Amino acid sequence: MKLAIFASGIGSTAEAIMDMASLVVTNNPNAGIIERAKKAGVPVEIVTREGKSPEQFGEELLTVLRKHQIEFISQNGWELLTPANVIKSYEGKITNNHPAPLDPGYPDFGGKGMKGLAVHQAVLNFARAINRPFKTEIDIHLVTEEFDKGELVAIREVKINPEDSPEILQARLKEVEKQLMKDFWQMVGTTGKIEVIKREERVILPGEESILEKVKAEAITG
Repeated sequence: MKLAIFASGIGSTAEAIMDMASLVVTNNPNAGIIERAKKAGVPVEIVTREGKSPEQFGEELLTVLRKHQIEFISQNGWELLTPANVIKSYEGKITNNHPAPLDPGYPDFGGKGMKGLAVHQAVLNFARAINRPFKTEIDIHLVTEEFDKGELVAIREVKINPEDSPEILQARLKEVEKQLMKDFWQMVGTTGKIEVIKREERVILPGEESILEKVKAEAITG
């Protein structure tokens, strides 16, 4: 398996799959993941976005990916919207992680502002506002031209404790995320493919939509 990691920051979660990676691509010349990759002996390519159209940026990324004969891409802390030409070339073979439940095509904890501590605050507020048991998740999903809209390919549930703060929940999820990534990419390495999974039940039940919108808005604005 020829796996590339796309990352813009320190690469704390990406380190979990560094031993499976053939390449690290970053848009940030000062990204901490560069040093992590060098220590692991993984090649690094820096492709900046500044001054380029999305198509030009995508072509530069594709040139690098082809050079290293990359088959799959894992986005880990990749802060940019991946260009459409890259997504098209790697359709069904490029993934992103999300630290909260996603439900493509239905209301969920994805979208604008649902990152960092805000997404964990929204999950906690939602869990405390509804009258049923609720767990959060680490999800891996396919990348599309819209943030957090791609089909799910891996899910791992994480219990919410009464004493959880966004910071505590984030730290616990980070460890689960690392293990899920390891398990997922080992499976892809064995099977040579990524398979979509479907939810049997909705994340947000009928009548809870307004609660979801309220907690997301409150978490984003602080």
